[in-house]
Amino acid sequence: SQEIIRANKLPDFEQFLNEAGIDCKLKVSGIKNDEFIEFEFNSKSIEFSVVASTGTMSLGIFYYWWLKLESGKLQFAYIDEFDAYYHFSLSKLIVKKLSTVDCQCILTTHNTGIMSNELLRPDCYFEINAQKISPLYQLSDRELRKAHNLEKMYRAGAFDE
Repeated sequence: SQEIIRANKLPDFEQFLNEAGIDCKLKVSGIKNDEFIEFEFNSKSIEFSVVASTGTMSLGIFYYWWLKLESGKLQFAYIDEFDAYYHFSLSKLIVKKLSTVDCQCILTTHNTGIMSNELLRPDCYFEINAQKISPLYQLSDRELRKAHNLEKMYRAGAFDE
């Protein structure tokens, strides 16, 4: 919260949460140097960290790192199980957002729902197992094209060696 407040990014954070499907209005409370973010509900306010769900807290942590990515302070980011608390549509939003920054990002997930040419090129997807990491395009005899549904192909076993 402190970083978001110091960077004057509360309106942007609020917009991000609303884009992510969390209909909210945020405000800053507390005394200088000990400020915190609150949700505004009608005439009442409740501290963000007290009532936010695990997924919403995860979005808050993501947004903190997003500020560093967006500023160019990071050139490489590895986010394991990045969407562990997210709905599949929110996972897509995060991938789209990350693809706009000048940073190499590696994301891991068990969510095959985001294997889509609309999000990333087929050469950006890899399969990790106990023995090795393999790019999807090397796991199939088929030439991968933009029109292919990568998730359907994956579920049908098109990438089994």
